[in-house]
Amino acid sequence: MPYDPLSAAIAASIGGVNPQGMANFTQGLNSLGFMGTPGASPLMNFQDLEGFQRSLKNIFDIQMQGYPGAGTPNFNWGQMPTGMRNMYTAGLGLMEDPMYGIMGTNAMMRNGYVTGALPNYHTPAYETYFMQNNQGVGAAGNDWSYYPIAHPPMVVNSAGGGGGGGGGGGSHTGSYKVGLQGGGDITVNASDPQAAITNANAQTHNKASTNVTQVG
Repeated sequence: MPYDPLSAAIAASIGGVNPQGMANFTQGLNSLGFMGTPGASPLMNFQDLEGFQRSLKNIFDIQMQGYPGAGTPNFNWGQMPTGMRNMYTAGLGLMEDPMYGIMGTNAMMRNGYVTGALPNYHTPAYETYFMQNNQGVGAAGNDWSYYPIAHPPMVVNSAGGGGGGGGGGGSHTGSYKVGLQGGGDITVNASDPQAAITNANAQTHNKASTNVTQVG
């Protein structure tokens, strides 16, 4: 990628995890309209990067309303204009980045595009950066949620079914609210409480507690 001064500055600020990876990720967001804040603190840089991903997902959801079958696993992407399809491909690829995408997005999208806000978590890069710099110690109690996110927990893996009919066998899947270490909770779909804990751990880097309540 061509050199971009602001992306390089962001990488220098918070790229202790992987400066080149952070610079490449930031430039990828730039191609979709992201513009960072010059001279921002590390915290602000992370807020900008995460906030843009959330805004982009909200925009995608609104645009998806114009396409029949959008938000279901069998959605035919061929009905999208090329420019739109390319934007979704680039944007979702960045959101699902294992280091710089918001945690839980991969699980959310594992069965195809799902409408709704991104999971209520930070990026692994955020967690790693602040833990390495011991900025989670003290008031935050070494909690990975170093600053609050103004989004409620969401139900992940909640894509609508593609048409009704036919009920099959198999175990019943319900919704469970699982408490998280350090506070907060996540709602997941699972066949039983233990499976809910397993699913929650998979989406939160093993931060689930044993506090489980069935909610649906």
